Amino acid sequence: MPLGEGWPQFPNTLRVRFPPICLLMCLARPGPSRVLITTTLIQDTWVTGGVVYGEPESSTYPHQKQNNERLLQEVVNHVCCLTNGPRYVAGDWNVSQYELPSFAQLEAAGFLDLQDVANRLWGVPIQPTCKGVTRKDYFYISPELQQLLHSVEVHQDVFPDHAVLLGVLHPMKALVPKQIWFSPTQFPWPVNWEMEEQFWSTTSGTCEQRYAALWQHIETTAARCVPFPVPKNARGRAMTMTTSPVTAGKVPAPRLARKGDVQPQFVCSSFRYTQWLRQTRRLQAYCRYAKSNDVTSQHACLVWGAIVRAKGFYPSFSHWWTNAPTQTHGAPEHILRSSHRSCRWPHTSMTQCHWHSDSSNLNCRNHHVCMHD
Repeated sequence: MPLGEGWPQFPNTLRVRFPPICLLMCLARPGPSRVLITTTLIQDTWVTGGVVYGEPESSTYPHQKQNNERLLQEVVNHVCCLTNGPRYVAGDWNVSQYELPSFAQLEAAGFLDLQDVANRLWGVPIQPTCKGVTRKDYFYISPELQQLLHSVEVHQDVFPDHAVLLGVLHPMKALVPKQIWFSPTQFPWPVNWEMEEQFWSTTSGTCEQRYAALWQHIETTAARCVPFPVPKNARGRAMTMTTSPVTAGKVPAPRLARKGDVQPQFVCSSFRYTQWLRQTRRLQAYCRYAKSNDVTSQHACLVWGAIVRAKGFYPSFSHWWTNAPTQTHGAPEHILRSSHRSCRWPHTSMTQCHWHSDSSNLNCRNHHVCMHD
């Protein structure tokens, strides 16, 4: 089945997919071995997985185990260490279980093969998957998917040489959320700042209330001594009283905007897409304000500052803009930033080019992530 434009086309390989799906990594070595890592939206939850086809055991491939271990290390490191939520690592690895160090690394991360889970939970005997003799095909799933596992089937009559491993899951809404204790990020503490010395003795309330008020006083006074606004997620010490449920893999969908504003066109939720959509809305709001107001006003400076400091662009929006995939005619080469003594804010026509260019890049990202056939 063709995977569409931008996807690798491997001979003798069938990869059934359904949108929305995003390609994360593709790696092919000389010979038959290959790797494909994708993330797919299933019932409002992103499921990340890697499929590995290893070199067969043959005199043609004298370094079969070493090469297969390298491929598995790439996938295991990416899926287990760089992503979270429901995940899997599967494929025909052409090695016996525990023959390579990657098996131990997978189990150390909490991953288990479908047949191993079925054997532990329901006593289902483990079956060979290669020519009815050996077990060389695996489907390792993360602890999140193990919670949803309903049944496991091994079909020996689909292909002549290899069995088909099938795991039936409960709906994604049955995922048990983790209870997370909120912790503030690093606070940009100044070198010196003044505080009220008798704050603790003059504050009333319970011990917990006084302790929370003390930390709020410390953060507030310290924030006044730094030359930039302190992020909200850096505050809040001694304010958390309970845990919050968080479901890994779920990303809230972007909210609908007001009539006339940029609306989300993505068919699902994506954290990066949401960040880009917010940036496009900021540029649109700045353009509207700059048409009939002074661009050096406090509101304009705050909005433009939020645009320059926007997250979701590596390493920053200013650096990302110089190599942006799409720029409309007349768009500036660099993002203007305020200097220390004189403000150099972009005029209306320049921000219009920023806005249209950012909208085009947003649509390109939407097309890239959706990957419709």
